[in-house]
Amino acid sequence: MKLEGSVISIPKLSEYRDVIRKSKEAAREYQYLYHCTSIEGLKGMINSHSFWLSNLQCVNDKEEANRISLPEYEKEYYVGCFTYEDDVPHSHWVEYGNLSDGVLFSVKKNWFDFAKSRFLDSSNTIVEMIEFTEKKEALEHIIGSYIYIDKVDFYKIVYDDELIMDMQTEASIQNGDEVLGGGRFIEPEIIGIIKKRSGMCMREGREAYEKVWEDEKEVRIKLMTASVDGSKKLFWTKRLSVPFSETAFDEINLRFSPECDVTKKEEVCKCILSKYPQCKITILE
Repeated sequence: MKLEGSVISIPKLSEYRDVIRKSKEAAREYQYLYHCTSIEGLKGMINSHSFWLSNLQCVNDKEEANRISLPEYEKEYYVGCFTYEDDVPHSHWVEYGNLSDGVLFSVKKNWFDFAKSRFLDSSNTIVEMIEFTEKKEALEHIIGSYIYIDKVDFYKIVYDDELIMDMQTEASIQNGDEVLGGGRFIEPEIIGIIKKRSGMCMREGREAYEKVWEDEKEVRIKLMTASVDGSKKLFWTKRLSVPFSETAFDEINLRFSPECDVTKKEEVCKCILSKYPQCKITILE
């Protein structure tokens, strides 16, 4: 059967792309995004001048991770999670930071140098970028000899139980009077944008519990990798390191956890200024 001139019909394509467009537009509205971590976690980022993204299969919302039903996409996504609020509820400190040793710190979207991203392998060894010369003109960002960054952007998470869908939809081909159905299609960029309002939070080494996801008011970096040869046999790792740009840390807003003492707060500020003496620090109360 000749497919030239056939029409491919994907009923949900416009719906997917509208969700994606609105999500990216909403993320652009925020001057600052805030990441919650331990004080040691922030000091590690400052000293390494880098931020870690997690593979989407490793997030604490396992329902979301398991919703990627097409195996060719299950290893490709890495996310960095932020809130757009400069204050967070008690549950946020418990899950992502520490009540006595936690910090919420601001970042700007231009702080990240995605072109120099690096994988961390299973032995915690950084896999440096290896330049791939063939097809170089078509590949802006290269990681390893076969993997490159296909797409990266900021997305505001959509919390909507009604929008929760299997990430694939039916597609059909009309060739003259004949219609071939039963095909499948996925808009890859929709993955990792839609979450349920609440669900089970499952983090390795911790007891699972019911969590209200929409309280997180989340914006994400979402990075998609791809293979040069299109084989989808991707190098898989739990984390990916993104260096901060040279313009990062011009200013930073800090909010410390409820039980954090003055000594620890001063220690964090000294650490920042030792690495970035030009940084303007604002302590949020």
